[in-house]
Amino acid sequence: MKNRTKLLSLLIAMSLVAMGCSHIGAADKEPASYGYSNEESVDNSTSDKESANNGASDEESVENDTSDNKSADNEVKESPLDSKLSKVAWHDSEDWADDATIEFTFTDGITKKFDICPPSYVESMNQKDMDNDGEEEYVFHIIFSNTLGEHTLLYVYKVHPDIYENKVEQLFPGNTGITEVDENAFYEEETTVEVDGKSKNAIKVECAVKEDGMGKETYNGIIYYDNGQWKEYNK
Repeated sequence: MKNRTKLLSLLIAMSLVAMGCSHIGAADKEPASYGYSNEESVDNSTSDKESANNGASDEESVENDTSDNKSADNEVKESPLDSKLSKVAWHDSEDWADDATIEFTFTDGITKKFDICPPSYVESMNQKDMDNDGEEEYVFHIIFSNTLGEHTLLYVYKVHPDIYENKVEQLFPGNTGITEVDENAFYEEETTVEVDGKSKNAIKVECAVKEDGMGKETYNGIIYYDNGQWKEYNK
């Protein structure tokens, strides 16, 4: 029975990778919920998964629930970057069928939710101007594993300043115009580059695929966002 269970887990992991859903997290990590809130306390938010696809969805409200087995260290009591937001929260996958989620809750109660393929978990979150427009974005460090090993990826979200619309955009990953970066990223980290005498925040990207049972590097470079598009950095 144990062997069948292991085989089933492996087949699921391989099928997710084949579908382009490469966010497969460490299965032995305890699922947890985290959040940035401008309230005195942070509730762990849970919601029913509406779609297996990555993307944002609108919800009128998010049911709050506090689990007794969650450590107080998992709650971060700091104000979000934007006055329109009341809370930014993220939740790890609980099993192979459960997406990890990142949620942005606005002051009017509307929540924008982004699903991350299971089982993934958020290692950390920070704030940095990743599109180099003078305003900071939310940068999530995502961890997952597959047969290539443990992956470290960045997910970048921008809250747009339009006061008449609750809009959150997934700035990265996305359509960078570089196939390897969009499909086979293995390791990503924040960095800076100098372009035309100006410092730009950027992302170092390493890509790999599995070939003949071994990992093969297919891309190693740096990209940065400038004037509305991602560009490759050429020294």
